[in-house]
Amino acid sequence: MSGYGRYHGPQGLFTFSRIKSLMVAGDRRKKEMHWFPFTTRTFTALQLLLKIRHLPSRFWADSFRFLFSGLLSMLLPLFGAAQPTQGGHLKINVAAPGNSHGDIAYLVFASPAGFPNDASRALKSGFVPMPPAGSEVSIDAGELPAGRYAVSVYQDVNGNGRLDMGLLGFPKEPVGASNNPRPHMGPPRFQECAFTMSRSNRSISISLVRGKP
Repeated sequence: MSGYGRYHGPQGLFTFSRIKSLMVAGDRRKKEMHWFPFTTRTFTALQLLLKIRHLPSRFWADSFRFLFSGLLSMLLPLFGAAQPTQGGHLKINVAAPGNSHGDIAYLVFASPAGFPNDASRALKSGFVPMPPAGSEVSIDAGELPAGRYAVSVYQDVNGNGRLDMGLLGFPKEPVGASNNPRPHMGPPRFQECAFTMSRSNRSISISLVRGKP
């Protein structure tokens, strides 16, 4: 029955065999995803799952930051709408040169773009008449959100609704700006004229300087 030696009995057959396990699922409805037999759909799904599972940790960190930034960008406008930035009222006091005439033009800028003369880029602009026989005028620029601003003013002597410039680019009419910067070659810069508006009202004074004839 056992044959001769260890190669001729049942144990001899096991020597030349590979033992494998067989798993029998009694209830097919509880079949696990990784159980055999594999279909093409199962193989594709497992391959994707393994790729996702073994992605580098940096990928997960970047993904978290991306999702967090997206969520924050959606919530911030809602939060900002619920709690708007409060500001204050701006009053501009302008002193004109003696014996001058013409309406006072004012421009309020919230950024360097267009400062000091481009009215199309100004946050607020307008003309205020100079009182008869007066040399000062007070301008109510209205409510402004908290932030940094710069104001430029000029006197429209000839009433043409714009600031007249000479051949070399020098203004021919009285001009001024917030913080009353010292005259230099070229127009004043936004940074030297900028001031901060907070939640309280603010009043600034500007003295007009005669332009070049």
